[in-house]
This record gives sequence, C-alpha cells and structure tokens, in this order.
Amino acid sequence: RSVSEASVGKQERQAKVQTVTNSFNAKSEEVLTQARKDAGAAREAKLSELAARVENEKVELQRLQSSYDQLMGAKQGILAKLQADFDAEMAALREATDREVASIQA
Repeated sequence: RSVSEASVGKQERQAKVQTVTNSFNAKSEEVLTQARKDAGAAREAKLSELAARVENEKVELQRLQSSYDQLMGAKQGILAKLQADFDAEMAALREATDREVASIQA
C-alpha cells in the first residue's frame, strides 16, 4: 500500500472513531438529561406528598388542640362546682358546729 492510501485509511478510521465518540457523548448527555428530569420529578412528587402530610398533621393537631381545650374547660367547670359544693358543706358544718358550741355554752 502506498503512503497516501494508508493516510486515507487512517483518516477514515479516525473519522469513524470520532463519529462513534460523538454519538456516545450525545447519547450519554441525553441519558443524563433524562435522569436529571426524572430525579427532579421524583423530588417534586415527594415534596408534594410531604407537604400534604404536613397539612394533614396540622389539621389533626388543630383538632386535638380543640379537644384538649374543651376538656380543660370542662375540667375547670367541674373543679369550680366541686369547690363550691365543698365550700357550702364547710359553711354548713361551721354553722352546725357553732350551734352545738352555743347550746353547750348556754
């Protein structure tokens, strides 16, 4: 073979290698771009799911806080009633004791 034929053959091989390399690089970039898009979409879906869960937890927390407030209000009412009943009993006992003491002294 002549030098010029060998040179042409070498250039053809280099051109084929460059074509394959360019194709590989383009395909790699395409795959990476798609992977980034998929990962971004997955992150967005996960964030949406987490945001929905946070909102549900907020609603549940508000419901629990309302129930707690109602129970505390009822507890205060019951305690006030018990205190009033106790005070009335103590007053009645004092009056009875005072009458007993007065009758003994008389």
